[in-house]
Amino acid sequence: MGKGHSQLRPTFCNNAEAILAGAMISADHRSRASAKLSRNTRLGPIAMLFGQGRQYLLAWSEYQDDLRLFALAGFERVSLVPEVYERPKGFDLQEWLSESFGVWREEPLDVVWRFLPDVADEASGYLFHPKQLTERMGDGSLIVRFRAGGRQEMEWYLVRWGDQVEAQFLQISENSSSDTTESDVCGQ
Repeated sequence: MGKGHSQLRPTFCNNAEAILAGAMISADHRSRASAKLSRNTRLGPIAMLFGQGRQYLLAWSEYQDDLRLFALAGFERVSLVPEVYERPKGFDLQEWLSESFGVWREEPLDVVWRFLPDVADEASGYLFHPKQLTERMGDGSLIVRFRAGGRQEMEWYLVRWGDQVEAQFLQISENSSSDTTESDVCGQ
């Protein structure tokens, strides 16, 4: 069972305070994937990200020496540490986020979605990705193109459009004589 809102409040408040103060935190965090509890994890919080039903802390992990996402619901304890944390030089949160769909981080793919004419007008009102390009086709369909990681989240998102969307995910393939591999997810 997940934490209730009253249990998440101290986690949220302590993380927000650390972000605003530019302070390190020490935390006990339970991984959602393995349920393993990491104690006294030292993190440099950068931002809290709120997706559809999921909330994460983007932080520099001292142990991993890299940026990582931590599910807010996984925090069992968060304490501010009296040490300053400075973001990596040149770090741009918007640029970092533009490489993913939602908050999922993985190797970016070239994404092509074709919304059929019956839903093209509705789909044209959505900003699916900050760097998307759209093109209205002669048959009334809408093509949306962008480059991002997070294929599983994209597939979950596209389910709401049912058979009214066709999706292609293109990636560089080192084992292929062509430059791309392709797979259809929705539609036909």
